[in-house]
Amino acid sequence: MVQTERMVVETIKEIKAQKVVIFGANGMLGYALQQVFAQAHFFGHPDVEISDKTAVMKMVKRERPSVLINAAAYNDVDRDRKSTRLNSS
Repeated sequence: MVQTERMVVETIKEIKAQKVVIFGANGMLGYALQQVFAQAHFFGHPDVEISDKTAVMKMVKRERPSVLINAAAYNDVDRDRKSTRLNSS
């Protein structure tokens, strides 16, 4: 376990040394990643709609990151459950 933890820490150090872009900055995971990757460039839903391929590619071309982390998530679980039930009827 200690060896695995050491590998994770070393990997994070390597990533921190590069230009990092993180999508989903306003969510729970995005917030946690801000604590780890303070120097990263963070983007939330108001900045880019991740379901819009053209908008995402434009952002990536502009920022030119070495590492891109997608921490965005769909979080309207109740609506999704209702939609699933309606569609399966």
